Amino acid sequence: MNKNIPTFKAKKISETQVQFTCSKCKRKLHHSIEEGHRVGHCDCWPDGYYIEIEDDSPTDRIRHLEDALKEIRDIAHVSEGAEFYAMVADKALKGAK
Repeated sequence: MNKNIPTFKAKKISETQVQFTCSKCKRKLHHSIEEGHRVGHCDCWPDGYYIEIEDDSPTDRIRHLEDALKEIRDIAHVSEGAEFYAMVADKALKGAK
């Protein structure tokens, strides 16, 4: 692997697609399920990037839910009523552990 080209851990979101967030522009990028070097879907990486697919173990799943909860809380700062949904998600997440 070229050390100047980043590697992103992508999560499987369907039988045919993975998703990850670009560390520079913060866009959610989607690719087909294959690992390896890929052409970039944003302008941040002109030489592309590598994709590795994360395992979807229970621990990974909880981490993904925690990330989603953080995203909900970020939205709550600018959207009225979203804090309620963050509390509901937080309660569900605590029950999953």
